[in-house]
Amino acid sequence: MILIRIVALALAGAFLTACAAGGAASTRQAQTASERANERWQAVIAGDHARAYDYLTPGMRSAKSREDYVAEAVIKPVRYLAAKPFDESCETDACTVNLEIEYEVSIPMAGKQRLPAYLDERWIRLDGRWYLLPDEVP
Repeated sequence: MILIRIVALALAGAFLTACAAGGAASTRQAQTASERANERWQAVIAGDHARAYDYLTPGMRSAKSREDYVAEAVIKPVRYLAAKPFDESCETDACTVNLEIEYEVSIPMAGKQRLPAYLDERWIRLDGRWYLLPDEVP
């Protein structure tokens, strides 16, 4: 009887360990909102606005076509140089990602200026994937 309890406890422990390891693996595979924000900003920095568009929520994408989004992004007088998420605060399916951005802008009579900025972006999770929800249609 004692042997059966020991074997049962050992099996239960092995099962729980396996479950915990599997859960950790699936958590590692799931992207965070900060990771998605960083990917989007790397696309913006590279000038790949068509790829950056894919990070917008489906609702935002339905409000503006990819072509219009890219056309507007290309004519902006700002060139983004670097972006780094430094904090995120989340509820179940919504996060605010805080980013430090470095950009360059041409100012008449002053030339090109490199400036830092801090942004708070809202990201929501839909069907297991994080999307940017801008305050206004970009």
